[in-house]
Amino acid sequence: MGCKQSKVSGEAKPAGVTAAPSTGNATPQKPAAATPAAAPKKTDPAEIFLRAILPDAEEFFSSRLPRLPEEDAAAPYPASFLQSAATVFLNSVVEYCRMAFRVKMNSSLELIRTVLQTKSGVLTAALNDVEDHVSDDGYMRLLGGWEVANPKHEKAINRIVAEALLKSADLAVMPHANVHQFTFLDILQWFTSSALANQEVCKLFKIYSADGLTMPADEYLAFMRGPQGQESVTERTAGDKIRNRFGGCVNRFNFASYHAGLITNSAFDPQRATNVWMDMTQPLPHYMIRTSRVQSEEDLQRALKENSRALVLSCRKDSLNGKIYSGNVLLQTIVEQVKLTGFRESAYPIVLCFDPETVLPLSVQDEVATLLKEKLGSMLARGIMFEGAMIHDPNFSPAALQRKVLIMGMQAPLKPFVGFHVADMNREGLGVRVTDVQKATPASKAGIARDDWITHINGVQIQNKLDLRQRLAQFQLGDEFTMKKENLDEVRVVVGGAVTGADGTASQALSDLIFLKLVVNTADHGHYFPWESSYVHPVPENVLKSATEESPLRSPQSPTRGELNERFMFISRTQPELHQRPSKGEGSPASTPLTINEDDDDCFVGNAATLGAQFMSADQTDVKAHAWARGMFANNAHCGYVLKPQPMNNPALPPSSPITSSFESAPVVHEVSITILAAPAIVGRHGVLSSVKFRVHGAGRCQRESTDDSRSIIISDYEESSVVTVVLCFTVTSGEETKSFSFTASFPPQLLRNGYRVLPALETKRELESSPVAHGIFCRIRTQREQTVSTS
Repeated sequence: MGCKQSKVSGEAKPAGVTAAPSTGNATPQKPAAATPAAAPKKTDPAEIFLRAILPDAEEFFSSRLPRLPEEDAAAPYPASFLQSAATVFLNSVVEYCRMAFRVKMNSSLELIRTVLQTKSGVLTAALNDVEDHVSDDGYMRLLGGWEVANPKHEKAINRIVAEALLKSADLAVMPHANVHQFTFLDILQWFTSSALANQEVCKLFKIYSADGLTMPADEYLAFMRGPQGQESVTERTAGDKIRNRFGGCVNRFNFASYHAGLITNSAFDPQRATNVWMDMTQPLPHYMIRTSRVQSEEDLQRALKENSRALVLSCRKDSLNGKIYSGNVLLQTIVEQVKLTGFRESAYPIVLCFDPETVLPLSVQDEVATLLKEKLGSMLARGIMFEGAMIHDPNFSPAALQRKVLIMGMQAPLKPFVGFHVADMNREGLGVRVTDVQKATPASKAGIARDDWITHINGVQIQNKLDLRQRLAQFQLGDEFTMKKENLDEVRVVVGGAVTGADGTASQALSDLIFLKLVVNTADHGHYFPWESSYVHPVPENVLKSATEESPLRSPQSPTRGELNERFMFISRTQPELHQRPSKGEGSPASTPLTINEDDDDCFVGNAATLGAQFMSADQTDVKAHAWARGMFANNAHCGYVLKPQPMNNPALPPSSPITSSFESAPVVHEVSITILAAPAIVGRHGVLSSVKFRVHGAGRCQRESTDDSRSIIISDYEESSVVTVVLCFTVTSGEETKSFSFTASFPPQLLRNGYRVLPALETKRELESSPVAHGIFCRIRTQREQTVSTS
């Protein structure tokens, strides 16, 4: 049953004919009219998607493929090339349907034939060449953007939707401000013409392509091994890239879109810029941490989007409404946003730094502590000083503290604390018996449990409870000692601390939440514990002049690199008049324009990074410091933590040791040259490079080539902690009108890779915006590398 047709009156009825009901002697009924064959379901999302794009795509590949500016625009392309270009597109369509709609290749091809409804046409001819699991990066982004920005699959979309689509596809905003409706044909034309607008990448294609239209696998392999500097690439690797990045065939269109695209061909090494490749299990003082000062809603949004892992708060209580603010933004809003969005892009811990320059009454500090506990709860990390842990504790690392919030600020004095109670045995000299162990204390961390029989401390026999108490009283915070149990097991205990109470500057409630303690009176402070941070503000003239012990300019409060492997340093350089932001409605201070000079003696961030300071806080309007942070923390997948270079983390090496890569078996680069070839797409193809200004933060030299019109800069003698900031100005002249565009690129030279690449940059005037658009500058990078060295 179910697989044979049932019979009526002994005969099977033909398809589309309904049997007449039996009515006895009634006249015979006429057969019902045949019903048409069922049409394909137009509610199928894949089919709806295809119907919205394929007719326009057919017109585009048949007659709208653009030519290069120097070519005859009316000259037709060869039919074989049109079919090849259409195949690249269809490969991407089939792959997108498989990923987005879970439609297999054969089903997708049938849907495409149904939609096209023609036996002729470029797309129909290309169907026989379609392969499975083959896609083009540019078309995949375009198709994904169309699906996301236009979920209703309208034939035409408005300008707002079109701009969102183009942004997702890494394209400049579409011109023609007077046009308000765009079809998929318009999007395809703009996508392709934008790729060909980069004349330098088109010239590059012609050099390595025999026919100027396509680039076979052997030619592309020669390109990768030659100017791209990938000498070790194999034929198989090149073939896989052609299948997975170019849709099965490299042609002038996808070559240009790929190699001129910031997403696909960034100048930054993808292994370092898109992956957390550094060891995140080392102690916290071994890392530089991206730090941002939060005084407004815009500051907060920018800091979270940039994955700043340390937020500096200058809190005050409003006398009118009784609420606590940092600048103009509510502390409650900051805490809620940290909890809601702070760990979306990076799971590594966030530090809330309460600026000691803003003194809060003890009652207000208690309110802050209550707010933090209510809003964050278990997300608050308990300070290692309370558990007696030391610097090499595995829980004192970014990896162990993921999705935790650390509180940094002033703390009331701590008294030595172990955290267990004992009772005497029935005879002197037998030791003591443990009656109670408090949770999260040095005793519990060491493995001491209730009913343990303790016989020795530091190898000396315990006589009774009083004897043990007197011996424990001799230890100070951070001291280590051993205790032997009756079963001969020996445990090691680190003396922790307990808050003694408010001391006039820090309340007990807030002190109990502190994870990192700020030490303001650094001149009077002796030994530093791993959880303590010296606070330097304002920066004395001689603190950061040199990072070496040998320098006579070193200040007594300026630590060495080795010392900063064992504890923290917080450097704050702000303008005092900007500590109190204007209230809402009064506006905010205008940012200082970024002016960079080779002779600029402002070495704040560069020397602080070379020294190994973990926290560097500048004013939120300090464009130079912000540009430096953008470059430095582009490394390690923008996670907000960068492991300090190897010699900084090796106290056995002198502070003046040359800094090499902290990546095992990493090549050491000693010189990089960058040749600017094309302006960002927003400038247009007629943009001319008019000026270049740069500076190196930290060690290193940067210079232009000797010719006046040189587009090349050379960076040499730098360290891994060095960051180069370059300001590039382009001009476009049309008639008597000249427009100027300024872009700022910031990067560690160690992060750059060989070849024709796209250097990310921001418009200089938009450096401090919360969501600036990154633009790509097409350039050629040449790196001279020494032999591979092992830094393990």
